[in-house]
Amino acid sequence: MEKRGPQRTREVIWTMAEDGTGRVWIQSIRFADAKPNSYGVYNEVIDSGILTSKPLEYSDQSYGVPETHRRPFNKIYEDITPLLDILQPIKKYREARGILLPPK
Repeated sequence: MEKRGPQRTREVIWTMAEDGTGRVWIQSIRFADAKPNSYGVYNEVIDSGILTSKPLEYSDQSYGVPETHRRPFNKIYEDITPLLDILQPIKKYREARGILLPPK
């Protein structure tokens, strides 16, 4: 819930995602009352920063991620699951669903 002045809150919807290899990420975060506009996107955006990063990042864009928090995926992508796994919402989701950390 987002606080909006005294006694006012807005519901926030977190959409989580996972794959068969054990990667977990936050697909989206949005206000429950946001409406799609004519472009098909919600009319209000929550700037969630790294929270909604996907587990595969272009190698040439992952230079800011410490090597301890990424691993090669293929010639184009790095897997940043180790970085995402330190985020509290990801930890809580894994715990609630009984999803183990993927092998290193």
